[in-house]
Amino acid sequence: FASRGWSDAPIALGGLGAVDVDIKFSFARVLYRDIKTGAGNLTLALKNKVARVTAEELQLYDGRGKGLVTLDGSGAGVTLGTNLTFEGISTLPLLKDAASFDWLSGKGRLTVALGARGGSEAELIQSLNGKADLAMADGAINGINIPQVIRGVTQGRLSGLDRTPAEKTD
Repeated sequence: FASRGWSDAPIALGGLGAVDVDIKFSFARVLYRDIKTGAGNLTLALKNKVARVTAEELQLYDGRGKGLVTLDGSGAGVTLGTNLTFEGISTLPLLKDAASFDWLSGKGRLTVALGARGGSEAELIQSLNGKADLAMADGAINGINIPQVIRGVTQGRLSGLDRTPAEKTD
């Protein structure tokens, strides 16, 4: 795993137990690589080497969400947990920014429930478990018109399989 960018070096969390903290903060936006959020309200609670970040309100691609991220350094290694839910997300810009994928558009619900445990980045990635789910409504497949392709096949032509920005399938 280290060759793929995940370190085998032990994760140092000694400073996690140095203080107890309870902070509430708001922000207008956050940018991480190409992913952008809107405004949000977060609470960080740190006590006994356990950090809990609660998203009370977070805007993401025209939708809204909330959830919890936990980092537990109280035992051997690190335990991570994430449980987030977003409603009303515009899926085209989210998928484009997160995965350079521009074939689907619509409004969606995104849920993420993941957990991991380990003493290094590589161990965390190896133990990563859970699920992420994106459900869409009122969506479209962008770049291809499937009914047009089917009509062509019934008429003895196989055409329309090339992606064209103006085409889409509702």
